[in-house]
Amino acid sequence: ALNTIGIEKDDSDSNLAVQVKAISLKALNQPNRAIEQFEVLNQRTPNPYIAYELADLKIQVGDNAGATSNIEYGIANSKDEMKYAFYERQQPYEVPLKAAFIHLKGLMEYNLDKTKIDEAIAYMDEALKIDPNFNLASLSKQALVSRKESPEEEK
Repeated sequence: ALNTIGIEKDDSDSNLAVQVKAISLKALNQPNRAIEQFEVLNQRTPNPYIAYELADLKIQVGDNAGATSNIEYGIANSKDEMKYAFYERQQPYEVPLKAAFIHLKGLMEYNLDKTKIDEAIAYMDEALKIDPNFNLASLSKQALVSRKESPEEEK
């Protein structure tokens, strides 16, 4: 698809073309280029799903301020019926979008200050309270707890 429509940011592209670019670039592990396309979509029609994609990608590239802004927007604007699909297991599963944002908020908390493990764990607990079957939040919590119990020496 990208060979046909290109990867450049083009304001005349349809929403569908921009969405194809954004998702394809994310799948190709091109986070900065994907962010550019998701930002175009977000400017045209802001919604919590696009905010989640942006927050996730911005965490990957170290744009903590941008990610925080998208996370706060997502938490404030997610409706109970909104779900987000995760694919890290053999069987994909969905969780409430708000829980997914709270999980990202916990990751951000830890990324910003490695001493705030307890705060990050509290966010994971909050996400798990919304959906106890949220596997990724459970895995993140386990990793944080093990890091807390046996902190690695700084290299």
